[in-house]
Amino acid sequence: MLIEVYKETGGLPTNLNDLYRDYLRFTYNRYTAERAIRKDGDPNTQLLRLKLPELERRLKRLAFLMIARGKGTAAAYDWARQQVGRTALRDGLNLGVLLREGANIRFYHQSLHGYFAIEPLSRALSVRGFARLTQNPGALVRQIGDLGEAGAPAVEPLIAALHDPDKDVRWSAVNALAQIGDPAVEPLIAALRDPDANVRGRAANALEGIGDARAVEPLIAALRDPDKDVRGRAANALAQIGDAHAVEPLIVALADPDANVRFSAADVLEKLRDPRAVEPLKKLLSDTSRVDSRYDKRVCDYAAEALERIGTSKALAAVEEWRREQKNG
Repeated sequence: MLIEVYKETGGLPTNLNDLYRDYLRFTYNRYTAERAIRKDGDPNTQLLRLKLPELERRLKRLAFLMIARGKGTAAAYDWARQQVGRTALRDGLNLGVLLREGANIRFYHQSLHGYFAIEPLSRALSVRGFARLTQNPGALVRQIGDLGEAGAPAVEPLIAALHDPDKDVRWSAVNALAQIGDPAVEPLIAALRDPDANVRGRAANALEGIGDARAVEPLIAALRDPDKDVRGRAANALAQIGDAHAVEPLIVALADPDANVRFSAADVLEKLRDPRAVEPLKKLLSDTSRVDSRYDKRVCDYAAEALERIGTSKALAAVEEWRREQKNG
């Protein structure tokens, strides 16, 4: 498909939506121009009955309804015919946009389905749309996330969904934005301030996956979040981004009252290999859980590994002494 688009346009699209739009346009035009040509005695190519804008409109409706009505990526042919008409299905099949498999019909590829569905899905991201289409608006938002990069046109409506009173909708919007990627960085940063801890934690996870440096300072602030899981996820996100500005806040996080947060901070500092962390990491070698006063071996092990990775003489000497004490019991 990329080769065909390049031959036709002389350039390459920058995203899947542009690819499908260009491919559909020139395939429609080429099909129409060649429909009267006979090859090896075959009958004429079937006439396309619908103009391209109307065909696109109907295919968008079909793709959207398949998602909104819970049909998934395939639906009964008779059901689809009732929704958009036999003509649209036939034209879609002739162009190769749709495939018929027995009594069912589906789009040629899931991402192509997403291309047609995303515009009406974006319009449906409103309270009125939710009420009309589904009793589970969070699921509808998650469908957009499943489209991945093809969901980029829905970024603005998804940002609006981050302010929905339903925390499930907000959580789903964060997930969807995470799948879309780079265009979603700023709204995901804003979601770090959501009133629900699950939403804030998922936003930190999403920013970890994207790895954009714009998130460093907000994630550093999230190391002071009142929820321990959010603090731990923020530390992990900083590890993925790997920015040196995070070293000092992570050193502070080594004294966090939650052992998992201290563990995550030590893990990150191991990856950053910054000598400033040596003395705080040495203290962790005798770490005691601030919750139940039991020895937390996992935190100590990670502190030792971090010191070994930093590799200064002081760091290695501290680990050697600690291991000797462990051996002697």
